[in-house]
Amino acid sequence: MALDVVVTDGRDRPVTDVRRDEFVVTEKGRLQKVEDFLFVSIPASYTAIDLDAPPPPTSDVVANTVTPNASRALAIVVDDSNLPPQGIATIKGALRAMLEVLAPDDQVGFTYVSRSDLGRDFTSDHAQLVSSVNNLRGAIGQPPGPRMSTNDAEGNVGGESPVMLSGLSTPSLFIVLSNAIATLSAARQSRKAVILVGTGGCNPADRDFGDLCRNIIKKANQAGVPIYGLNPLGLMDAMSSQGAGAYDSAEGRADFETGIRDADNTLRILANETGGRAFIQSSLQTAVQDVMSDNGNFYLLGYYPDPRPDDGKFHDVEVKVTRPGLRVRSRRGYTADGGKVKVLPIVARMTKELGAGLPDPSLPLRAFVAPMGPGRNGTRAVVTVEVTYPVPEGGFTGTFKDEWRMGILALNSDGKIKASFQRPMSFNGKWKPGARGTFALNEVVDLPGSTVTVRVGVTSRLLGRTGTVHVAVTVPNFTKKELQLTPLVLGDPSGFSRSLDAAVGLDRLRGLVPFQPLMQRTFSSSQKLRVHTQASWRSKDETLTAELQIDGLPKLTGGLDGPFKVTTDKKGQHRALLDCTLSLPDAPAGQYVLRVLARLSGGESVSREIPFTVTRTGSQW
Repeated sequence: MALDVVVTDGRDRPVTDVRRDEFVVTEKGRLQKVEDFLFVSIPASYTAIDLDAPPPPTSDVVANTVTPNASRALAIVVDDSNLPPQGIATIKGALRAMLEVLAPDDQVGFTYVSRSDLGRDFTSDHAQLVSSVNNLRGAIGQPPGPRMSTNDAEGNVGGESPVMLSGLSTPSLFIVLSNAIATLSAARQSRKAVILVGTGGCNPADRDFGDLCRNIIKKANQAGVPIYGLNPLGLMDAMSSQGAGAYDSAEGRADFETGIRDADNTLRILANETGGRAFIQSSLQTAVQDVMSDNGNFYLLGYYPDPRPDDGKFHDVEVKVTRPGLRVRSRRGYTADGGKVKVLPIVARMTKELGAGLPDPSLPLRAFVAPMGPGRNGTRAVVTVEVTYPVPEGGFTGTFKDEWRMGILALNSDGKIKASFQRPMSFNGKWKPGARGTFALNEVVDLPGSTVTVRVGVTSRLLGRTGTVHVAVTVPNFTKKELQLTPLVLGDPSGFSRSLDAAVGLDRLRGLVPFQPLMQRTFSSSQKLRVHTQASWRSKDETLTAELQIDGLPKLTGGLDGPFKVTTDKKGQHRALLDCTLSLPDAPAGQYVLRVLARLSGGESVSREIPFTVTRTGSQW
């Protein structure tokens, strides 16, 4: 049994020097022996974020390789149903401050209670999270739900406040919290938490929603997922949040202040009962720092329950420290295995893995998804996943035989399935000298013309492992009139990446991409690359020009030479293939952006870009 434990002093500051022998773990009053002990401190980091600036290009290749003990899984839940429009600037400031102090490997999910379509699946991509924060105005601007009465800690009914400070959550919030807790419960990260941004939590004593509140608290405690409450109204002046003339009487202001106190109380109850903390009247900087510090300094305690239960029931666990004056917050128990463990068929196992809200790093994967043209049921997209086997002692030698299953699941922002696919694969052969244990699997799927998350999974029977990776994709509609470019696809000019031991499914890519997509985004200077994209538009203008650019590098060897051959289908849709070989100049090591700019003779233009890294050491592939 593994427990993540936060220890703080009387001022709620992390205590980092507690020894193993100072921890006391008991299960049903029986002392347990702590077999494993580790203090985890995730270094504080800072990335300046400007919510109003255009986001920088993000990598088009996504990996699932994370270090569980050096990253966190955090679900940010914004209860927009109870937030006033006048507080948008303050709320965005709080959310921005949270993003600025995330660790590079943190996986963060973002959701609005009233508008799930404005949130994001779990990601470490700051640009996607910034986009979700900027959706705040769209969420709060929605018509409010039914007004609810204000309840105090004893469940007594009071009046309504001018800003809908109910002191209680709507049923929608309970659903969102339940889903977030269930998702986090399966996360591989050692530390996971919900950060609730809203004006209230819940009260188990409430006569209307007490059962729902108790159920959320129970689920959070069983899953080991604390809930941290951040009331953004505590970060702003209560009167100014309503604007001039909000109160026409002393009674109006008194009602408002009562609503504030009651909402604060329910937020504290929810946080305290789940092992989290509530930040009510804190400064913005202090609140964010304390939330991240609390979840960035913790102990991992491992023990084997004695006696070992197999009844499938929940077993309470209590953790204390012998040093006086310290506060301990930890998981309050676990659910034991219940007798025989049901072994799912391989199709069901893959379906279950793809349904998990966070990527599984058990098998290292890198994935690339590129919508390339119109299909029968949406937009045809290339899906390439690179699988890396763990290197055995002595390297890869002798024969190799394995059975794989590749699965693809595409979900829209509401979690609805838009594409689902699985394919078995068999490998049988000998390792070549210098093998790296790297394979590429290629598929083609139809995706809807919207923003989706494509979850890709691979199971290896030989290794007994499954890996999954999640890729956020904005899918163009290539039947529109406007000029559009497909994503850029990079490749080795030879047609096959020398970093791969084998690739399958290349025949499925024909007509979309004429070579094996390259998954690397770090290259040696003077290396040659193949760059491929396709233009699509529908207008009388049939003259297309294109330019290849690399920010900061004016001189390029190779490029896109026109005029380009344009084909036109029966519906008048024009398409042009843009494909070239590029020699990277003898550039200094560093970060760059590769861009293709396409333009019609009438002036309409569009561009695609991807970031990459140049290194002056190591082999080219």
